Amino acid sequence: MNNNETKEFCLSLLEADSEEGLVDILKSKGYWDDPSIWRLYGDKEGNYSTAGGQQSSPDGSLVEKIINSVDASLTSKCLMK
Repeated sequence: MNNNETKEFCLSLLEADSEEGLVDILKSKGYWDDPSIWRLYGDKEGNYSTAGGQQSSPDGSLVEKIINSVDASLTSKCLMK
């Protein structure tokens, strides 16, 4: 792919409205069924929890960020003591 084709491909992935649409785009380029181009996330076996443990809704994600910031603040205060 040249630069323009790569850009158009990436934009089409960003604009996909559903998982099925994303899979269709990947299949049309020959990526979906080619295991030689896929790698494990972080190149680590069993690393699904890093990406798979994320919230599925925007509301849950926002609440999780707030809780994580409070957790980080409390951890920091404990370490300072």
